[in-house]
Amino acid sequence: SISYVNLFELVKKRMQQREDLLETLAMDIANLVNKEFKGVKTVFVSITKLSPPFENFSGKVGVTYQKEF
Repeated sequence: SISYVNLFELVKKRMQQREDLLETLAMDIANLVNKEFKGVKTVFVSITKLSPPFENFSGKVGVTYQKEF
């Protein structure tokens, strides 16, 4: 089983680094999960940005990424 505390800390640490693309961030998180938790076969990552920096845009943007190892 996976420690959700460890998973949270892993994601929290990665989120502190600046990243221009949500897609890159999602891929990095999936790879970090695979590296930290060796038994994981599939990772799903969903990221939503609640206030994207787009002029005259109201709403949110997001990506979902799935990787099988």
